[in-house]
Amino acid sequence: VSWFMDNTVQEGRRGEIMVTGDKNPRPYFRDNERGFLTVYKMPQPGMHYVIGADAAMGKKDELDQNESDAVGDADIEDEDLENDYCAAVVLDQNAEQVAEYRCRIIDPYSFADILAALGYFYNEAVIMPETTPGANAAGFGVMYRLKEIYTNIGRWEGVDKVTNKTTQRSEEHTSELQSH
Repeated sequence: VSWFMDNTVQEGRRGEIMVTGDKNPRPYFRDNERGFLTVYKMPQPGMHYVIGADAAMGKKDELDQNESDAVGDADIEDEDLENDYCAAVVLDQNAEQVAEYRCRIIDPYSFADILAALGYFYNEAVIMPETTPGANAAGFGVMYRLKEIYTNIGRWEGVDKVTNKTTQRSEEHTSELQSH
């Protein structure tokens, strides 16, 4: 995800995804030059979308809640943050990038909420979060929360190396599986 985003030069609208309504949440885009979301194309009726997401352990706990809601990455010095970005790329059915999200100061639970809002905004897009085994369990936290609030979560299908049988997985070691 980060290579794709770093090597993509496009002009887009910076902002944030907002949600209104309790029973029937309706996400909408709000312009904000300091937002973490960049939209290149708004959702189109009938278009199918997929969201690839890579979570990181955010440092939101080190920032005052009001500050974390108001700052952009440009306002934070790189040496202040040791963690990688939480990042997401939204692609349409033609594999064209239509939006991206990058933030270092968000926890996995809140990142899942953002992903769900983006998914609903982009016509109930399929969300494919990476879950990586090891010390950083951020992807599993995102998956746990997503399962509570969103239904269109993608599944990986491939051949299990141990059993040599076709399997489907939605949350197990997708970074390892995708590389083979």
